[in-house]
Amino acid sequence: MNGPQVSILNKGGHITQWQPFDQPSGVLFCSALADLHGPKAVRGGIPVCWPWFGPRQGHAQHGFVRTMPWQMESYRECEGVVYCTMVINSSEDTFALWPYRWKLELKVAASNSIMDISLISHNLGQSSMPVTQALHTYFAVGDIHCAVIEGLQGKRYIDKTRAGQEFEQLGDLMIAEETDRIYLHTRAAKLVDPVYNREIEIVSEGGNAMVVWNPWEEKCKTISDLNPSDYSHFVCIESACTPESLDLLPGQHHELNMRIKVNSFVK
Repeated sequence: MNGPQVSILNKGGHITQWQPFDQPSGVLFCSALADLHGPKAVRGGIPVCWPWFGPRQGHAQHGFVRTMPWQMESYRECEGVVYCTMVINSSEDTFALWPYRWKLELKVAASNSIMDISLISHNLGQSSMPVTQALHTYFAVGDIHCAVIEGLQGKRYIDKTRAGQEFEQLGDLMIAEETDRIYLHTRAAKLVDPVYNREIEIVSEGGNAMVVWNPWEEKCKTISDLNPSDYSHFVCIESACTPESLDLLPGQHHELNMRIKVNSFVK
């Protein structure tokens, strides 16, 4: 059986590739200009945003673990499925950035049709630890102008391009402008891609929101690790715990799970 191609970096515990053998394109988009081994966060794939999501005054956007070295705890391939566990632990260096003791695990199981991802946060300290987080997944699309995101009808969302105002989604979502939305109390969506002849189902457990992001044409030109036309070849649909923080008690752990399932259309 031909299994999928999966690539995971030690830097950031970052999944950069999932290529099922029967798909015309990888499920994940990763920029040709991505800084895979340097100090910058990797543009594309699945960045791990933790222990905060979004900006934080005086600190890096989306937390610090996405640029730090992780350790591969285990890796194996069995009957067409790739299994991998990545881990990172708090240290004196991280304590200066985030004054808590913790362990973070990323567990991945990827076949030719399904990728399951679990981000497990452990509070190893003696005080409550507030966390916001996301699996900031970049999905590859043949042409963003043709892609449709289903399953958001009737959901309330915070529109970060409109001063954080809240709106209700009317119908399916087609991206036609810069889009940065936090869909509240949302745990499932479907990305329909007629160019790549497939649909991608995204289901989240342990989160309280899904984020949809695309910079669109003008903003894409200002992002140094994207080519000007890259906006038309991806959309981010993210499993998240945001904007409210998750407070982990001492000794407690929490799992943010995401299942991605890809199906080709029947011609």
